[in-house]
Amino acid sequence: MEKLSLYCLFALTTMSVIPANLENHVKTNAPDYTYDMNFTTLFLKPSGNFTYAIDSSANLNAFTQHQYATITRHAINPSYNFAFDLGAQVTLHKKNALLMGNWEHFLSSDFSGFTKLSSKNELGTLLNLNDYSTHATGNATYQLDKMNIVYGQLIEIGQTLNMNLFGGLSFSRIKQIIVSNFTNEDRTLYSSFTTTNSISAVGPEIGFDLHYKIHKTLSFKIYCAGDLLTGTTKSNMSNESKIPEYRENPVFNHIDFKLQDYFKLVSVLTQKIGLTYNLNFKEKSMFQLEAGYQVQLYLNPFHVNTYIENNSNFGLSGPYFKADIAF
Repeated sequence: MEKLSLYCLFALTTMSVIPANLENHVKTNAPDYTYDMNFTTLFLKPSGNFTYAIDSSANLNAFTQHQYATITRHAINPSYNFAFDLGAQVTLHKKNALLMGNWEHFLSSDFSGFTKLSSKNELGTLLNLNDYSTHATGNATYQLDKMNIVYGQLIEIGQTLNMNLFGGLSFSRIKQIIVSNFTNEDRTLYSSFTTTNSISAVGPEIGFDLHYKIHKTLSFKIYCAGDLLTGTTKSNMSNESKIPEYRENPVFNHIDFKLQDYFKLVSVLTQKIGLTYNLNFKEKSMFQLEAGYQVQLYLNPFHVNTYIENNSNFGLSGPYFKADIAF
């Protein structure tokens, strides 16, 4: 997925918006303005840091992270989740231009669990490997809200090719929560780690939306966009446990950690490939249906979770279905 999005960057890249029906808007007899409202249903699968537990045959040094034995990392396999995108657009026919805005919302929650591979192994995270835990469960929650407002210039290339070159402002907020739970066989002892990463960032966006007319009402679409966002990333971790001090005498502990906030520069890559079908009704109105596949990647938006894994990229990919009405 990362290679696919990076390839799109060389073609004039990175992040989303909701461009619309180019071939029907550029008409000499069109009104001064045309208004569009659109709604997109997406089924997206997140990718990123989903490791929640480590199964090891020996201890690891939590500070140097030297590995003295083979370890097995256990990660949550996320599923496809519902998302939506709301957008509005004004077409300025005399200028062959568009003013567009949209809001994209995504929320997912995925779960996994396992029993450790051997009774001799230690189970936990790099900060807390122990020999009494036998079962591990993990839950990963992701939330994304993205808003854009851009100005686009319409360009006609022959009779069948139309392009919208756009630029503007983009805002993204991402929140990631990973919970790791460990218990012994009779569930009298346990340890739970909750890690929360979040970032709110704003920055410029540029891109293009290309429509190739296959038939009078059917077009092939390629959309590429890119954001360069700046913002502050925040990370917190809490640990709650009931662990054996002398085996027969469990001790309850609760610890909260807050890591230093960091100012970060985040690149966002987005591309869509799809087909659009246009249906004109009345004199100046149009209904458009669109279906395709979307890939979206945030490069290194979070802190590196050194107690779990190095990768902190966040991505979303999956099919989408869009309905657009112009009047």
